[in-house]
Parts: sequence; C-alpha cells; structure tokens
Amino acid sequence: MAATNEEREELCQAMVLSLHPSGKFFAVGTNHGYILLFKLNEQHPIQVVICNNNTLLFFGMCDHNMFSAGVRNALKFSKDGRLMLAASVDGSVSVWDIVLNGQDENTTMHCLLRHRFFLERAGHKSLEFFITNKNVKTQARGRAKPPKVSFAEFNADNSHILACGERGIVNVFRISDKTLFTHFSRHSKTVTMCRTHPIDPRVGISGDNRGRLVIWDMIDGSIIKMFSVSPINPITDIAMSPDGNYIGVLCGQDQQFFEYDFEPFKRDEMMRYVVDTYILLAFF
Repeated sequence: MAATNEEREELCQAMVLSLHPSGKFFAVGTNHGYILLFKLNEQHPIQVVICNNNTLLFFGMCDHNMFSAGVRNALKFSKDGRLMLAASVDGSVSVWDIVLNGQDENTTMHCLLRHRFFLERAGHKSLEFFITNKNVKTQARGRAKPPKVSFAEFNADNSHILACGERGIVNVFRISDKTLFTHFSRHSKTVTMCRTHPIDPRVGISGDNRGRLVIWDMIDGSIIKMFSVSPINPITDIAMSPDGNYIGVLCGQDQQFFEYDFEPFKRDEMMRYVVDTYILLAFF
C-alpha cells in the first residue's frame, strides 16, 4: 500500500549532502531538521545534530516537532573545513565549529554550535498580518510564517555568510560577532538562489524568481552589475568558475542556460564608485 503525503512527510528523508574538504567526512541534512555526520566508508553516523540546538541524539530517533527546521536547501562546509552551516525552512541559518581530533584513519569529527542567525528578525513588522472573516465581519490578528531560506553560503574567506529567501530578503551575516552585517534590498520577490565569489570575499550574487541576476558588494550593498536573464522564469541555480571570471545561470522552467563574463572591479579613488576595469566607468 502506497504511503500518503502525510506519511511521506513523517519519514526521515535525506535532502542535501556536503563533503568535508578533508575528504574523510560528509554530512547529510534531513527534512526533520537533523544533520547526520558520517565518516567515509562507515555505515553509522558519528554524530546527529539538531539544527536549532546542539543536542546529540541516538541514530534513528525522529522528533516530529522538528519538521519546521528541516534542512532542505543548503548544507555547506567552509573551504578550510572549520565551519559548517545549515539553512532551515524555519528561516534560520545555523553555524557550527568543526573540531577534528586524531590523525589519519583515527581522525574523528565533532560539531559545536556557534550561532543561529535568522533571515528576518523576531518582531519585525512584516511578520504580522491580519485575517479578515467576511462572513462574521471580524478581524483577527496573527503571526505570518517566517520567510524560508532558499540558500546560504560562506564567502571566500569564511568570515561572512550570504543567505537569501522569501520576501526579497538577502542578508550578509558576520560570523565573528554574530551580527547582521548587510541587508541587500534590491529584490522585491523571492530570492531563489545566491552565491559568493570564489576568490573575492566582498562579491555576492543573487537571483530571484523574476529572472533578475544581481552582482553586488556585500560590504556596502552597492550593485556591481545587474542582468535580466529571463523576465518570466525564476533563476534556479548560479555557478561560478574557480577563477571567478565566468558565471553560469540556470532558469528552471524554460531550461535556459546563460553564461556571462565577470570582469574584476575596483573603486574610483575620488568618488568611491565601483568601476568596471574594462570600460573604466561606474555602474549606474
């Protein structure tokens, strides 16, 4: 007998996977908000982590109250292997310190929760909404669901996290002091994907469900370049070449693929504008 939709949701399903830079460990995110840490070539996890705290669980336990924190979209290790992030559907991005003990085949890995960032602050006015019942002509006040995180990623030097999601939200969090560093407000609808430049820690890229791609400075929020990739289709994925000179963009519904050159940029010494090094003019 086939399982119903509700029964499928109750099953603990693997959603995303990330390989540690050492090549010895990998992490699996689940729809129940658990992250299973495995050592390569071993069948059982060495640690099970809950996304909204640092509780360790025995393998196989499933708490149905954790559905709201399911790890469905992003699970990443930093390039140096010292940090791990997970984006949850409850609007949070959790960051853990990675502790490696031992050497060679005896190496073990352990995660320690550092901080939990939220895409939108608690008590923000956009979290409040009104429900009107036309039949009774009454008005009830309630809370809207927090915006879901579409994607999150470390920047090139692992000092900041770029995260995007619903309601046009794109945030840059600074890991060292656990603060919201930059709020980028040039998208009006759902931001479906974001990426960071592989070499320059300042450069962020975001794409929304209206096919607009924006390359911008994560330090001050200024736009470097903007493209209208597909005005009627959402951007589903963004990729950059290892040298950071080429950008690939995928639009899911019409299966279109676009490629762009990305020239290095600098700032005008007098006006502090971001300047294209190819044409030596500011982007505006």
